[in-house]
Amino acid sequence: MEIQDCHLDMRIGSHEDFYPCFKGKILAIEARTNSVVVEWDDTSIGRISVDQVMPEYLAVERDNLFMENEAKQHSQWEKDYDHLRKSIGVKLSEAARLIEEASDLTSQAGSGRFTLSEFYDEVKPLMTALDNAGWQSSSLSC
Repeated sequence: MEIQDCHLDMRIGSHEDFYPCFKGKILAIEARTNSVVVEWDDTSIGRISVDQVMPEYLAVERDNLFMENEAKQHSQWEKDYDHLRKSIGVKLSEAARLIEEASDLTSQAGSGRFTLSEFYDEVKPLMTALDNAGWQSSSLSC
């Protein structure tokens, strides 16, 4: 934007890479420094170079484009998450079934005198795998 394109009370947005764009109105034009004094929508006042501003409608378009791109990216993340959740669910259901089988073996042996919790050395690889996977629970290792 050029200094001659600016006028008092003109609504502008900044070119800086923030979302949403900072928007405000021009309070003063300083031709000698090629800058404008702006009252931003958050009520702060600042000086910004004219080459860092754009008309407000362009700032709004930029914000809308950013939101559309974010929505597309978020939608893709949701699809990826759902796919991953289903795949992980299958594996963890399989692991749960195997743990239940191991628990049944301890119950069947010795007329129920044993529980899976007594076989710490055998359970340790499972606990290590859960720990390595980032699973956190204060009661898991008790």
